[in-house]
Amino acid sequence: MSKKLDDADLIPQHFEYENQYEKWRAANPRIEYDFSVDQSGYIYWIWTFIVVCGCLYNIIVLSVLAFENIRSAYLEKFLPINVAFDVIFFMDIIIRSMLSFYDEGVLVTEFSETRRNYFHSFYFGIDLLAIFPFDYLLIRKTSAAFCRLNRFLKIYRIANFIAQSYGKLTQVTISLSKIITACFLLFHVNACVFYIISVNSDTSSWDGVNATFDDDEYLPWPYTPEKITDAYFVGCDGRTDCYNPNFYYDEAREEHLVELYHFWRMNNRTQVFNFSTFTKEYTLSMYWSAMTMTTLGEQPAPNTSIQNAFEIINTLAGLLLFAVIMGSIGDLVANANAVKTYWQTLMDGLKQYMTYRNLNESLQTKVLKYCEYEMAEETIMKEHEVRDELPTKLYGHVTTSIIGSSLVKSPLFRVGFEISTKPLKMLSVY
Repeated sequence: MSKKLDDADLIPQHFEYENQYEKWRAANPRIEYDFSVDQSGYIYWIWTFIVVCGCLYNIIVLSVLAFENIRSAYLEKFLPINVAFDVIFFMDIIIRSMLSFYDEGVLVTEFSETRRNYFHSFYFGIDLLAIFPFDYLLIRKTSAAFCRLNRFLKIYRIANFIAQSYGKLTQVTISLSKIITACFLLFHVNACVFYIISVNSDTSSWDGVNATFDDDEYLPWPYTPEKITDAYFVGCDGRTDCYNPNFYYDEAREEHLVELYHFWRMNNRTQVFNFSTFTKEYTLSMYWSAMTMTTLGEQPAPNTSIQNAFEIINTLAGLLLFAVIMGSIGDLVANANAVKTYWQTLMDGLKQYMTYRNLNESLQTKVLKYCEYEMAEETIMKEHEVRDELPTKLYGHVTTSIIGSSLVKSPLFRVGFEISTKPLKMLSVY
């Protein structure tokens, strides 16, 4: 008969009870979820762009509230959009509390540490004040829409977005976007201020119909509806009363513009394409702002002290803006042609050197074709220059990746490696 084995007989003689849990835990580590957000990643970059859209929306809308038609429709049209962007600003606080950071060269991703780092920073107070709900005043009085001025505190996120874009967009794209956006915002805000001053200016002594066709020197400085008219089209199909017996040539038409205006407006001889009041107000104000700040157009002279002061400020700001734009465009063109200029200068020097050394024509052609190829490829840094700029360890990883990808393509080195599941490991001499 066989002997029945006890449970103690199944256990090895040297079984270590106390070490089994540690061995099992080492072989099966706990799953740790990383909720940190990389500041240099594309996801955070796209999120920053959404926040920047909210900042630009607040700048544009709060300025355009200077027009009466926009203020009257503010609760109906803009309040839902305000709530949407306020929610985005609140979510931005949560996301920024999860941003990873470097502490003495060590990357910190723990949520408790990232949250403490953000909550103890100056930007947390700015973000918290920027979303403070002053908007309840809008329900009682629409003219109190400027209580959203605290949203302007989020403007610093625009600078953050520009800094993050340098590694993801080209220098030309960033520079052009900055110039266009800055000019549009300046023209827009300045146009709204111009309209506010115009509304509070006296234009009762101006003859609108006659002065519409006068020279610019007779036009008033403020905005008036007569400065911009609707679009008129001739509507005389099948009619016989559209012939004007007083025909004027080009030289004499300017003296009879008022007469011609009344003739074509009488008896429905024209079809009118009407623009809205806001369209007229905003387009003319924007035109005045753009022409004044860029010092490109002569505008009517101001009549009051406030108008004079505003005109002087615009002139100074326009001169500064013109200088900044010209400098930025000059740098943009210089940077865009940097590679071409480098190789063109090199080719000129090579031509002079080869002519001085009396090299044969075929060899000169080969050298110049090489330079043309490099100029077309827009390469200005050589491999040894890249190696000198990068840290030794980082350049070693780059070299390992390049050599490894080349070796994997060779059947000789592919043996023994599971390419589809395991990365190729190589030793680096760097």
